[in-house]
Amino acid sequence: MVFASFLTLLIFLTAQSVSRENGDFLAPLEGMDIHDKYPDEYLVIFHQNYTMEQHFENIAQDLSSLPEFRMYSFGYRTRMDQHTRDEKVRRDPRVRMVETNRPVYGIEPHNVTVFEPSAFWQNGTSRLSKREYLEETEPEAPYGLQMITTPSERLDIPIPDEGPYAHVQNAGLGVQVYVLDTGIRTSHELFEGRARNFGGLGADDKSPYVDDTMADVRGHGTHVAGIIGARQYGVAPNATLVNVKVLNNLRGVNREIGDVAQAIIDVTAEHNANKAKARNSKDPWMFRGSVINMSFRWVGDGFGILYQLIDANNAGISVFAAAGNDGDDYGDSYPCANVQTRCIAAVDSTYNKWKPSNYGSMVDFVAPGKDVLSLHSKSNIAIARMSGTSQAAPHAAGTAAIFTSWSGLETHYDLSQNFIYWNSIDGVVSGFPSGTTTYLINTGIHSPKKYPKEPFRWGKDHPSKPQTVDDPSSSVIDAAVQSAPPPLPDDSLMTTVYTEMGTATVQPVTSMSTLAGVLSDSDSDSTDIVTTTTTRVESSPTSTSGSIPIAGPSCASSGTPFSQPPAQNLIDTFCAQPMLNAQFVPYIAIGNMTSQFGQTKAFSAEGHFALDGTTNAIWFRTRFTHDACTGSFNGTFECAKRFATILNGCQTDTITAKLGGTLSNVCAEYELTVVDEHTNPFADDEEPAGDFTCRDTTSPVSETYPNTCTCWMSERVDQTAVFVKPGDGVCDSRNVDQVDGLAPGQGY
Repeated sequence: MVFASFLTLLIFLTAQSVSRENGDFLAPLEGMDIHDKYPDEYLVIFHQNYTMEQHFENIAQDLSSLPEFRMYSFGYRTRMDQHTRDEKVRRDPRVRMVETNRPVYGIEPHNVTVFEPSAFWQNGTSRLSKREYLEETEPEAPYGLQMITTPSERLDIPIPDEGPYAHVQNAGLGVQVYVLDTGIRTSHELFEGRARNFGGLGADDKSPYVDDTMADVRGHGTHVAGIIGARQYGVAPNATLVNVKVLNNLRGVNREIGDVAQAIIDVTAEHNANKAKARNSKDPWMFRGSVINMSFRWVGDGFGILYQLIDANNAGISVFAAAGNDGDDYGDSYPCANVQTRCIAAVDSTYNKWKPSNYGSMVDFVAPGKDVLSLHSKSNIAIARMSGTSQAAPHAAGTAAIFTSWSGLETHYDLSQNFIYWNSIDGVVSGFPSGTTTYLINTGIHSPKKYPKEPFRWGKDHPSKPQTVDDPSSSVIDAAVQSAPPPLPDDSLMTTVYTEMGTATVQPVTSMSTLAGVLSDSDSDSTDIVTTTTTRVESSPTSTSGSIPIAGPSCASSGTPFSQPPAQNLIDTFCAQPMLNAQFVPYIAIGNMTSQFGQTKAFSAEGHFALDGTTNAIWFRTRFTHDACTGSFNGTFECAKRFATILNGCQTDTITAKLGGTLSNVCAEYELTVVDEHTNPFADDEEPAGDFTCRDTTSPVSETYPNTCTCWMSERVDQTAVFVKPGDGVCDSRNVDQVDGLAPGQGY
């Protein structure tokens, strides 16, 4: 509290006193390697809850009259000289970062053909599945929709257009899908009134984010939106499509990266407002969640957008981005390189890589992208074929809308993305270079691995409310979270936190030459052990609350240097271990060893590998972090991408003297380091759980979960879980059933 007061005082000091009090303090300056695009033009990013007026007072200068000045809710953009930039703006301790301005480029489609059909197919068919949900079939669907519902590679390839597409009835209902693109022709017949302009604007009104009207002149955004949610051509034909126009009419670009950042801020604000309205509504289908689709890119990190993507994820929004159409390794082009997005590459109707699709380690999934049929903005009935990763990404966004709608994931973007992973198909796609993920997007409607009552894998065993079925089960209700109570007296019983040690043998890497020598020679007969410490836990409420996760890796400043090539190889080796295929959860969630997803539960997993020719070992650790949320994550899904972010994002001026670092992202923490082979750098780093303690659940949580106990661990009093009250009605840790007693909605 003293520090907070001191910081508040600081922001009102004059520029001279700020400089004196902060010594050599300078806010980070990013993007100077691409400074030539817009010389001396910068985006100034504030810390939260800081105003323009406070900033101008703090630096003793009003910059609003400078050339190219534009104000955003998170800061501003302007042209300024080096002295103003470094001696005034960057001296302000409430300036988070200064970065060079840069354009955002739309991803241009290939092979565009526009036509107007004489008529649309009008009648789909519905049937009550034996799995106790209603299934609806679109009989004349494009090949892409057929591909993403087939549980294995089809025999009739290339897959023809005008075939059956099955989906759960009311697919996407209650989900807002925000299409950040060239606009949407919201009046198109096949949107059936479910498309709207953001902010209640009309087609002729100017977009808040680009100097053009909201109308889609280029047709790209309408085509993308149609793949997501149009009748006959869309993955989720009951979703709401929201036009957030950020690309101009002339070239499909935006010269201001800040405009896109502001758009994401505004979308997140509307999402949060919808969540608040839904909490006060008796209609569970009023709002089920949000998805963002982006078909553009920029060069360099773009921290102005990065911070907003983090906030969007934390609010519960899933974000999908197109990989690009250059036929090249995506490298460090954004937003795909941001870990907050799912990057989608493109395949054709024969399950082969679409030749111009980008590829590389930043790709998360692949989806149909060549010669895709969808809507066009030329008229209210226009249809077009287009090719591109811009056509692949909306297949993923529409699939996420189905999962979000059915399960009510308005606060859980991570679980929505887990559904994408669990239902994707591996081993059917060809043509991508080694190192590119080739999980093919799939809605899971025909998955042989799902439970009988689910419309997709892990989709819950309840029907959705608008469907007329015999099962009266209600929709998913988010688990409640309440503030932790003060600790009870010390006579409460300590509950043992059981651990089980599992091992996995890692085969030595063969003949991998590196700058540091040969790693794990093929003649070696040694093996390395990966040990997973599994804490007996049952899930606490899955939410993403608390502090914002680290935007990028926290890089080590000292330690034992190592080379990048062998480390990258061992990232892949570590992340492929079966022991990582677990659900990582917090300490408080005590209960069964197996989650409702059928996975082992774990708190952390670590592994180490000896570096031949040295006395050192490289260590990896994945663990649940309490600092960012109280949810869970799957150990394998983001593993390689997160560790690659550390490897590529730290010590960027060398590949022979890496030091590693740590990356925190929502619920997960990843750490990479090299130490002496006889030392475990994580041995003394585990956080004790303490005593298992309970009390009666109080209002307002008790209104949702009556006759329950709220429990917590004494060393983690900021996290709680709600358990069914014992038969004697006493919330004592001796009596609470920690294995099977979680309240409804509490389990994973």
